[in-house]
Amino acid sequence: MDNILSKIFKKRGIKDVTELDKEERQQFEQWQAVLNKEDIQIKDIVEFSEGAMNMIEAQFGDIDMEDRKKSMLALQHSIYRTFTELIHAPTTEKENLTRYLTDLLK
Repeated sequence: MDNILSKIFKKRGIKDVTELDKEERQQFEQWQAVLNKEDIQIKDIVEFSEGAMNMIEAQFGDIDMEDRKKSMLALQHSIYRTFTELIHAPTTEKENLTRYLTDLLK
């Protein structure tokens, strides 16, 4: 397992991939596939972001989901959408989106 993913697991108290639910395991497998590639291409990032957004959107159908989790998923979706738009945007829009992403990190 990639060192970054191992650190995330440790931080969250997860000892093994088998402890993840179906959606989490899918997300993990996507992350691992991207991180294990020698060269990551822009198209890989777009595909990854689009896949993550699809998984998030599928989870929004759960009417029993806690509001906090919905809020976190909405934020994640927004970030993935912004990455995707950033890659496809003309130069002037890239500058605006870069500022937006920078503000999200504050």
